[in-house]
Amino acid sequence: TIASDQSQVGKYLRVVAVTTDALGGQTTFTSDATIAIANVDDAATGTLTTDGTVAEGGTVTSTFTATDPDGAITSTAYQWQISTDGLTGWTDIVSATTDSYTIASDQSQVGKYLRVVAVTTDALGGHTTFTSASTVAVQNVDDIATGTLTTGGTVAEGGTVTSTLTAT
Repeated sequence: TIASDQSQVGKYLRVVAVTTDALGGQTTFTSDATIAIANVDDAATGTLTTDGTVAEGGTVTSTFTATDPDGAITSTAYQWQISTDGLTGWTDIVSATTDSYTIASDQSQVGKYLRVVAVTTDALGGHTTFTSASTVAVQNVDDIATGTLTTGGTVAEGGTVTSTLTAT
């Protein structure tokens, strides 16, 4: 059995068999060396977590640590995703491809759940995918009302003044 770590990669293998006959005589057989033992893509190992303000307009940041037995991790790509229940139906958030994400400041993501996916590439071109746990539901914040107040009418003794408020 060839070791499942990097310790024998690039080395050669040969087999030596010794037989013993009925009279005690021994014969040694030695095979030719094989080609070099090839490396296989070993998955990276690590952790991916999120932290931050999971609220409308807040920022969530990922913390990612990983190692790869195939050598250095040469790149990491991020993709933030959103789901209505935090369990299924995850979809990519367009242009959310860094290690942090600023939640929409409108109501569009309130009550939804976020997670981040990180894909590493190692020195040999292998890829490993890591997925964070779901955040809590994005919380609503008390938005300041906006609008316009207009007045009209006769601003004089005995006159009538009216006001109209248009607010959102």
